[in-house]
Amino acid sequence: MREDEAKTKWCPMIRATDESGQFPASNRMIIAGGGLAKLSPEICCIASDCMAWRDSSVTTYNDGPDGKLTTVSLVVGGFCGLASKP
Repeated sequence: MREDEAKTKWCPMIRATDESGQFPASNRMIIAGGGLAKLSPEICCIASDCMAWRDSSVTTYNDGPDGKLTTVSLVVGGFCGLASKP
């Protein structure tokens, strides 16, 4: 998935608490009444800024002008490495 798309997804590794400190830290924000808060940037994936992020690349091979094979890799997105490859 693209990085901008990943940054809209919830990260299970985040530990968060409400501003008052009334609730213990959890991996999701809880709002008064016991419901879950809307996803906010504080609890979302940070994509390539995370050590678990793995780039997905596409490798192509082209004949160079001198007749030798050249390799070109293009990063097209990535995935969370905490699970396995999608």
